[in-house]
Amino acid sequence: MMRQSYLQTAAVAALLSTLSATTASAEPVTSNGGSIQPFFGDIDTFAGDIDPFFGDIDTFAGDIDPFRGDIDPFYGDISPFWGDIDSFWGDIDPFFGDIDTFGADIDPFWGDIDTFNAAPVSGLSEYWSQVGPMWGDITKRWNSLGAYGTISHYSYLGLRNDFRELIDLSRTTWGGAVQSATGQSFDAAFANPILDKYGIDLDNLSTLDDISAADRSRFFLEWYDGLMAFSGQDMVDHWMPLVNWSPVLTQDQGEGHDALVGLLDVAISANDHNIEYLVNTGGYSVSPNEHGAAVASLIAARHDGQGVMGIAPRATILAYSPFDATGSASFADVSTGIDTLTAAGANVVNMSLGVPTWSFHQEIANIFQGASAQAAAENTVFVIASGNEGVIQTADVNWTAGADFSNLILVGSVDPTGRISFFSNTPGEACLSVAGVCEEENKLKYRFLVAPGENILVSDNAGGVTRLSGTSFAAPIVTGAISLIHDRWPWLQQHADETTQIIFQSAQDLGEEGVDSVYGHGLLDVEAAQSPLDFNNLTIYQPTANGGLSTLTPTQLQSAILSPGQLDLWEAEGAHIFAIETIGDTHRDFSIPLSSLLHGQSGTFNGNTERYQRHVYRRLTDWANGQSFTASNFQSAPVSAGGQWNVSMFAAPLTRLAPASQADRPYNASLLFETKDKVMSFFFGEGPGALALSHENGFGRLEDHDPNTGGVNPFLGLASGGAFAKVAREVVSGVRVAFGYTEVENDHSYVDEVTGQLLRDPIAFNEFRANAMFADVSWAVSKNVRLHAAFTQLDEQSAVLGAQGLGALSLDDGAVSRSITLGGSYRLSPRFSLSASATAGRTQSTAVNPATLSVDDDGLLSTSFQISAHARSLFRKQDRLTLSLAQPLHVERGGLNYESVQVVDRATGELGRVDEFWNLGGGDRHFITEAQYAFPLMDGASEISLFGRMDFGDVDIAGEYDAYAGGVRFTLDF
Repeated sequence: MMRQSYLQTAAVAALLSTLSATTASAEPVTSNGGSIQPFFGDIDTFAGDIDPFFGDIDTFAGDIDPFRGDIDPFYGDISPFWGDIDSFWGDIDPFFGDIDTFGADIDPFWGDIDTFNAAPVSGLSEYWSQVGPMWGDITKRWNSLGAYGTISHYSYLGLRNDFRELIDLSRTTWGGAVQSATGQSFDAAFANPILDKYGIDLDNLSTLDDISAADRSRFFLEWYDGLMAFSGQDMVDHWMPLVNWSPVLTQDQGEGHDALVGLLDVAISANDHNIEYLVNTGGYSVSPNEHGAAVASLIAARHDGQGVMGIAPRATILAYSPFDATGSASFADVSTGIDTLTAAGANVVNMSLGVPTWSFHQEIANIFQGASAQAAAENTVFVIASGNEGVIQTADVNWTAGADFSNLILVGSVDPTGRISFFSNTPGEACLSVAGVCEEENKLKYRFLVAPGENILVSDNAGGVTRLSGTSFAAPIVTGAISLIHDRWPWLQQHADETTQIIFQSAQDLGEEGVDSVYGHGLLDVEAAQSPLDFNNLTIYQPTANGGLSTLTPTQLQSAILSPGQLDLWEAEGAHIFAIETIGDTHRDFSIPLSSLLHGQSGTFNGNTERYQRHVYRRLTDWANGQSFTASNFQSAPVSAGGQWNVSMFAAPLTRLAPASQADRPYNASLLFETKDKVMSFFFGEGPGALALSHENGFGRLEDHDPNTGGVNPFLGLASGGAFAKVAREVVSGVRVAFGYTEVENDHSYVDEVTGQLLRDPIAFNEFRANAMFADVSWAVSKNVRLHAAFTQLDEQSAVLGAQGLGALSLDDGAVSRSITLGGSYRLSPRFSLSASATAGRTQSTAVNPATLSVDDDGLLSTSFQISAHARSLFRKQDRLTLSLAQPLHVERGGLNYESVQVVDRATGELGRVDEFWNLGGGDRHFITEAQYAFPLMDGASEISLFGRMDFGDVDIAGEYDAYAGGVRFTLDF
C-alpha cells in the first residue's frame, strides 16, 4: 500500500496548518452520547509573552548538545529551537545511525549507506546555521518596532530587507528541490502561500503590524517544517533529545519489530497514516480529526526519508476507535475497545483520551477494575494521557481491594525545557482509595510521569505533517519507549509491572526530589529505560575451565575499566560482555560492546541474535569513572536556576598550559550564570582564561592565544591557566561590553614520568605569577559582520612578557603591560568566513629601584596579529578547512637596562659600574602559517585530520630561521 507523499503536493501551506481538522468520508453513524474525549483541542502552544527565535545563534550546526541550551520554547518567554544548540545537523550521521532511507527495496535499517548523500538538498547544516541568527535578528527588529507610521519608515525597510534576505537564501538552497517536487517555482509553491496565510505583504509594510508574537513563532515553524518536507530525510524534532532518543537507539533495540501496540483512539484514514504495520481491529470507521494518526505516528511512523519518525517504526499498531462522528465516546465503547485490543494480543495500549478536568476519572478506573481488564493486568501496560485543562486532581478514586493497578501509567506534558505544561493535568495528592483509606503508595503520583507534549511534529492523517500540543502527544512517546523494551526483551510482554517499573525508575527526576505531586517520577528517559537501571546490580557470568560458571562482580568490572590501557586493548580486540539485570520476578540481558568495531553489529547469546547496545557502553564507562559527562573538550550542562537566570557548568581536561601542580585536579571547571534574555552574564572558573573569556570570533584554539604560537591578544594569554572571571552585559541592541580577570601561577614543578611524583625544577626559577584585567566591547554591525575591541592590563610579578631569568639575570622586578586589541569577523556565505585580530601593547617596569636587569624607562612596544579563513563542506559533506597566518608577540621597539660591574679601563684593569641597553626591538619577525583539514569517516564515528605548519623567521639556538611540520591524526569515538 502506497501512502500519499506531501512532497508531491503543491499546497504545502495548507497541509502545514496547525489549526485545521480533517474529516474523512464515512457512513453516517449515530452519536453515542459519550463524555469521553480525545485529549485534543484549543491549546495555544504559543501563549504568553513570546519572543521566538531570538538572538544571534548557530542553529542546526556545530558539535554541541542538540536542541539544548538556554531555550524556553513555545510558552512563556519563548526562544524555541535556539540557544547554544546543535539540532542534530552537525553530527547528524551518528544521530541517524546506518539508516538507508533512499533504497526502494532496501532494508532501511541495515544498509551501510550514507543517509544524506542522497538527499535532494545539499548544505542543510550551512543553511540552518545561517538562518538561525538571521531569524533571531528579524525577531529582534520586529519586536522593537511600533505601529507603522509612528516610527521611522526606514526601520520598517530594514525589516523588509531582512525578510527578503531570508527568502533569497531559502530560494537559493531549496529552489531546485521545490521545483522538482511540485513543478512550480519556490515562490509560487512555497514562499507566497505561507506569506499570504499570515497576511504578510512586503510591498505593504503596514501588514507587518498585524502579526502577533505567537503568529511570528508559528510562521517560522511552518517555514522550517515546510522546507524540511523537501529535504528527502526524516524530520528531527525538539522532543527527541529531551527524552534521550535517536534513531540509532531504535536500531540497536530492534525497531519494535516484535511489539504489539494497542491504539485506542480516533480512526486513522486508510492511505495517509505513515504506519508500516497498521491493523484495524474494530470500532467506528469515521475520522473526525487527525488525532489518532498523530498519536500513532509518534509510536511507529516509518523511518523512510520523509515526515515524522516514530520511536518503534516496525511495531504493529492494533487500532480501535471508540469515537463516533461527534468525536466523543462512551465508557461502554472504551471498555469494549480495551477488551478487543487485549484479546488481539496488545501488550501495551495507548489511551490519549479521558474525561475533561480529570487526570484519572472514576469511570475509567471502574473499567480497569473489571474482570476482563484485570485478567489482562499482568500482560498489558496501559499508558493514559492525563488531560489538558491544567487542573490538579484532588478527588480520590475508589479502588477495589486486591485489584491490580501496577500496569497503569499516567502521562503529563512538559515544555521543551522540562517544565510542566500550562495545560497539563497533574495527579496532586489524589489516591486510589481502598474502602475509604489511602495508602501512600496508592497515590496517583506513583503512577505518573511526564514527557514532551508541546508543539510536537506529528502526521496529519492527510499525507502530511502538522504540530499539535497536549498530553495526548506525550503519552505515545512513553508507549514507543515501552515498545522498544518489549521488542528487545519479549518476555517482558508478560510482565507489565516490571515494565512500568523500568519506565518509572529510569525517569529523570524533576521538581521536588523524589516522586512528587506535579511531575510524579519525572521525565521519561528513553535511553535510560533501554539501559541497566543500576550497574552495581549487574551480574556478568564467565565460563570456568571445568564447565561451570563464575561471576564477575561490578567492583572487578569497574577495576578492569579503570586499569591503564584496558579500554584501548578492548577496542583493538573487538571485545564485548553480556550482563544480566534482575528486575522484580524477571530479568533483562545486555550485550555491551567494549569496542567501537562492534557498533551496528550483532552478537549471539544463548542462540539469540541481537545488536550490540552501544549506548550502554557509554553509560558503563561513566559509571566506572563516577562521572556523568565526557571531558574531551569543554562540555556544558545546563541547570535550571529558576527565575530569570540559567546556569551552565563546564568541565574540560587540563591543557598543556596548565601548571603541573594542578595534576591532582584532572579537570578545569567553570560556571556560567546568564539571564534568560542573555542580556547579562557572569562567568568564572579555572582553566584557559584567554580562550574562555575572549570575544574573538573564529579563534577557538588554545594555540591562537598562546604568545608563542598565535597572534590573538597574547597579553591575555600570558595570564591564562588559573582562575578567571567575567561579567558581560548587552548595553544596546547588538553591542555588548564585558569586564574580566584571569591569572596564572607556575612554580615550575613537573610530574616525574617514571614515579608519578610531583617534583620541582632543579633550576631555581622564581615562581611565575601573572594576572590580567581586561575590558572589551563587541558590536554586531550586521548579520555577517562583527567588530571587537579590548583593553588589557597584564601584571607580571617576576617576568617580562613571559620571560624569566636566574640570579643576576633575573627579571624579578616584573612589569606591567597595557594593550589594545582590535578584531572582527566577516561571514562571506554559510560555508566561508574570515576572522582577524591585531594587538599592540606597551610594557613598562613597575620597580622604584630597578634590579640588575629591568625594562628600560621608555618601555617595550609589542605587536601581534592573526588572520584566519574558515570553510565547511568544501570538498565533501561536513569537512572543515582552516587557513591561518599569525605573527606571535613581537617587540617592535625598546629593550632592557642591564647594570653590571666590568673592567672600565683596559689599561689599568679598573672596575666600575656599567649600564647597558639591550635592544629587543626590531629584528626578524616570526610568522606562522597553518593549514588544517578534517573530514569525517564511518558515519561520523571517526575523523581524519591533516595538519601542516611553517614557521618563518623564528631564530633558534642553532641559528636556524625556518621550520616545517605536518602530520595526520585519526580519531575514533566509541
